Amino acid sequence: MREVRDFARVADFLLPRSFKLHAVVLAISLLMVPGLIASLTPIDVQSYDMESPELTANQVVNEEFEAAEKTHGFAVSVRSSEAILAGNPAPHLTDSGDVDYANLPHPSERLPFQGTSAGMVGEDIPVGGILNLTVLREIETKTEIANSHYLLNFTRPLVTELTGTGFMGPMSLPDILRAFMAGESLLTQPTVNVFGIPQPPKTNWEDCGDLECLNYDDPNVTQAHIDLAAHRMIMNSDGAMLRWFSTDRGFTYDENSTLIGPIGGTIREDGTFDEDVTWGPGRWSASTTWILIQLSRTDLEENGITYYCLPKIDFSRLSLPRPPAGLSRFPGPRLHLHLHDFGSRYDEN
Repeated sequence: MREVRDFARVADFLLPRSFKLHAVVLAISLLMVPGLIASLTPIDVQSYDMESPELTANQVVNEEFEAAEKTHGFAVSVRSSEAILAGNPAPHLTDSGDVDYANLPHPSERLPFQGTSAGMVGEDIPVGGILNLTVLREIETKTEIANSHYLLNFTRPLVTELTGTGFMGPMSLPDILRAFMAGESLLTQPTVNVFGIPQPPKTNWEDCGDLECLNYDDPNVTQAHIDLAAHRMIMNSDGAMLRWFSTDRGFTYDENSTLIGPIGGTIREDGTFDEDVTWGPGRWSASTTWILIQLSRTDLEENGITYYCLPKIDFSRLSLPRPPAGLSRFPGPRLHLHLHDFGSRYDEN
């Protein structure tokens, strides 16, 4: 066992000088008081000189290149017929023309989830689900409502890999179909690969088989045109078109259809299909799509609009694809896009 050191010499030195020792300790403690007070004072970051090349570059990116832009996705779904018959018909407006927030449809009224890659088929379900022509026309009306909203003063252009063109304002599924059916999609244009070798278009809107290739806004366009356009875009876009639909998107059997697609299999995110698929006639369908809007957070904050995000949402429970950015809410002027009312009739031809 080690012996404890003898501190007798230290004690003999300190005890006679105890008064001086306490005076030194007191002086040192007093010298530490200003530092203690400073450590408890809130830091004023603006009072510091924090100039650096990195911070200057970050400021230039934020101010000159609008880095503070956020893309927001608003889900639009088909409602069940029971919910439509039991609720107020659209548009949900008050007598003064304002949005009737108290009586908007609830998300629980959307059509039931039929399973991943199962499509939307059944009684009282519109042909094609969210790809039904009547449903698409109503999505356009919702986009027009969004176009008249105050927040649209702060929009920034959106570019999609399906068209290559910019959209100033809301972008929705009808816009994508309109560009494709007008021959303006990247899918219908020649391209160049990474080696600089010209590549032919992945698909076309010039040969529509028994159908006449019409524009989306043509009054004679039918559900068959929408089915064909959606089929060609999904099958030739490496999964890009699939991201416009909820995870229940799928190709469902229809013996009267001239389109041949993967039935009953699982669709991967890159647009390829598992080996358990069966190829046969049918059409694509889903329950939900997006309306996308890109806003400048910098412009919003400069005009007195507070920007903050809602708590994280588990999108897998909603059978929705993950949006390009977190859903956000803006206090003050509000933008609400509610679920689809498809009424008692929808396009089948």
